[in-house]
Amino acid sequence: MDAERRTRFTLGKQRQPIDRNRRREQRAEHLVERGAHPIRLAGADPAGHAFPQLTAGERQGLNLIAAGLNNGEIAVRLGLSPKTVRNRISSIFAKLRVRDRAEAIVRGREAGLGRDGH
Repeated sequence: MDAERRTRFTLGKQRQPIDRNRRREQRAEHLVERGAHPIRLAGADPAGHAFPQLTAGERQGLNLIAAGLNNGEIAVRLGLSPKTVRNRISSIFAKLRVRDRAEAIVRGREAGLGRDGH
């Protein structure tokens, strides 16, 4: 099966080809129109390993949360699906033992994350 195109099976309908890359591009275009900016991957974790319990991807996600990005913007910047971002953020909250996004932002900023706006 072509890696670029997958097929979704739905009850009572024929197969519908899905071009996942095109859908991701459309989401990215929408967010850029709304003012989102691409991430600078180098230096995305300026505080180093402030949270050793987090994976590199989780620290990168926390950096973007601390910068004030929403889940959709994080998904586009990291090239991940929105569901992956939700799962990663849930994992961050559990590991940091925070109740919500506001607490995660405070913890991240105290550690020096999210200060450059990227």
